[in-house]
Amino acid sequence: MKYNNSEMSGKYRTFVPDMETKIETTNTGGKVLAYDSDELVGRLDFSFKGNVLSIDHTYAYKEGMGVGSLLVSAVND
Repeated sequence: MKYNNSEMSGKYRTFVPDMETKIETTNTGGKVLAYDSDELVGRLDFSFKGNVLSIDHTYAYKEGMGVGSLLVSAVND
């Protein structure tokens, strides 16, 4: 699915609805991995301090697919 967002100066963004996430946690944090089929397309590292979750790093290995948004949504859920 493609759409034109005027804030993007006429560029098109493609979103892949079939992306999946896998979450791995430890007592002090963890990571969220995003996959498009079998291909790793993003990673988010997070940590815990008490009841506070901090996002330490977010990596999107493909642009324009909504990988970053998917990762942040998954860690918030």
